[in-house]
Amino acid sequence: MRARALGLAALVVAAGCTTDPLNRGQISQIQAIALTDQIVRIGLTGVAGHAPGSGGAAIVLAPRGQVTFTVSYDQGCLEAGSIRVTGTVSGTLNDITGDGTLTVAANEAIQNCTMTVEGRRFVLNGSTGITGAFVYSEGGPAAEQGARIKGDFDWTSTPGDPGRCHLDLITGYNTATAQVAVTGQACGYNVAF
Repeated sequence: MRARALGLAALVVAAGCTTDPLNRGQISQIQAIALTDQIVRIGLTGVAGHAPGSGGAAIVLAPRGQVTFTVSYDQGCLEAGSIRVTGTVSGTLNDITGDGTLTVAANEAIQNCTMTVEGRRFVLNGSTGITGAFVYSEGGPAAEQGARIKGDFDWTSTPGDPGRCHLDLITGYNTATAQVAVTGQACGYNVAF
């Protein structure tokens, strides 16, 4: 009987531990993926579009192939608001071959980013960090790049109550096709898209 009581107590304790303090509010997996997709695409396409060799970047080449540049741009969201991406990219590229790796450290400021998914109008505010490396071959960005996007955003929705989502994502990005592959955690869901 005592083992049964302990089992019941463990079940009650385990049930109480399912609350995720990083994610609040009612949001479907489809909604979470749609909101996350916009944040990922704006961050990755903007950073990649401002990388050396892709045009638009302020590049400072130091002796021995040291490369440092800043990223600073705003992009509008689907319906309203914007995402501002700021950060730095730095590393070394071989002076002769142009091969090398540049480290990325950027932040996305999500400002009233608005979109409608499954009949709900969401307005997002928050920030994420983008970390990773750009690989270069023969002086230009290699086709496949990767980054981690991690952070939080608050959301309001009409109809519905407000909430909060935590993101921890690993992304693959093809610079030639602008195709993105994402795996990880978004708003309490395991996602892969």
